[in-house]
Amino acid sequence: MKCMKDSVNANTLWSLFGGGVPALAGLAAIPLLVHLLNVERFALVSLLLSFNLFFFVYDVGLTRTMHFMAPKKVYLTMEGAGRLVTSCLFVGLLIGLVLTLFFSWVSPLLVLNWLNVDTSMRQEAIPAFQITSVGIMPALLINVLKGNLEGRQLFRSANICKIISGVSLFIFPVIAACYSDKLFVIAWAILISRVLSFLVYVKLTFSRFSLAHIRMHWGDSRKIIRYTFWAGISGFFATLFIYGDRFIVAGYIDTTSLAIYITSQDVLIRYLLVPWSIAIVLAPFFASENLDAIAFTKAYSTAIINISILTLGFVCVAISLLFFAVPIWLNADLVSITRQLGSILMIGVVFAAFSQLPLIYLYAKGQAKLLSAIFIGEGFLYLLIAPFIFDEFGVIGAACVWSVRLFLELMLLSYFSHRLLRL
Repeated sequence: MKCMKDSVNANTLWSLFGGGVPALAGLAAIPLLVHLLNVERFALVSLLLSFNLFFFVYDVGLTRTMHFMAPKKVYLTMEGAGRLVTSCLFVGLLIGLVLTLFFSWVSPLLVLNWLNVDTSMRQEAIPAFQITSVGIMPALLINVLKGNLEGRQLFRSANICKIISGVSLFIFPVIAACYSDKLFVIAWAILISRVLSFLVYVKLTFSRFSLAHIRMHWGDSRKIIRYTFWAGISGFFATLFIYGDRFIVAGYIDTTSLAIYITSQDVLIRYLLVPWSIAIVLAPFFASENLDAIAFTKAYSTAIINISILTLGFVCVAISLLFFAVPIWLNADLVSITRQLGSILMIGVVFAAFSQLPLIYLYAKGQAKLLSAIFIGEGFLYLLIAPFIFDEFGVIGAACVWSVRLFLELMLLSYFSHRLLRL
């Protein structure tokens, strides 16, 4: 049990570091981009970053698949591990190719018919979104390699790669914006950051295998596809409504309100990398076939306490930013709406923070199908109710919908995880 405790503590520190450094990079990048770009360009660049951040967080089920399968006995040998990684990369490549083609095709429709983009920037925005969509493929392959490292408790290597990947996602666009405010230039900077990050992951992952271990196995591919299907569905809705709802909201509010909404969200949701980092280190233990019940209970309780303490600190910092920093950063006429939005969104982030542990537990226990049912139900409810609230209450209504949905999600995930724990 002491070995598990020491391992969890060390992995948690690495995971916090891996989540915290990119979060700080994001916080630093946002005001720099606001300064370098005008409001409308910043709103569009924020959507480009959100698109990549969506696939940085949303793994199409691939990371969760690796968390679930990598700790199994059959994949603990070098041969089994190499076979699993190669098979999952193949599946990820196929999914990434399909998604890249789809989003490249849909980008003109998104810009011309949905987003409130100024006419002078429409032709510039279309290729920017198409370039960004190419980054889906390396992003998904990154998730496979990250999931493999985490599933084998190699959190040091996983988080070194994660820091490089997360920091480059924000720093490269800032560097590009220093030289040009053209959207396609910034989109190229984002794409380059994804490709270079993938190469770093490849270097650290495949240094552990010989060429003899790198081979496809169709039986493994079928297992991967089955689990990935349900994990992908559930993960899509879970990630969409935290990181991607702004694409839906964008069709209902003006560009200035959208920029404030996105900026407030971007600053606050960086914190979610911290509770996620605490929870994710327990995934290999949850998925293990030789789980120590006593050690598990202690580790679970410790994680809850750590998340509670850090979340209290987050709330204090967020309130300080809203009441002391916002008046310095923004014009007086934007301060009031920013404080309102920030307060509502902050509450939603607190709910999301406490959802991370039950979410990881249910995935690790193979409950991807149950999670799909939960998130699809939330999705239908959202689509039925949210548009009317957006029309009636605008950006404040959007923030309220976002936070209320996260409260509902926390209640459902907590109920089913505790029910499973009692079995």
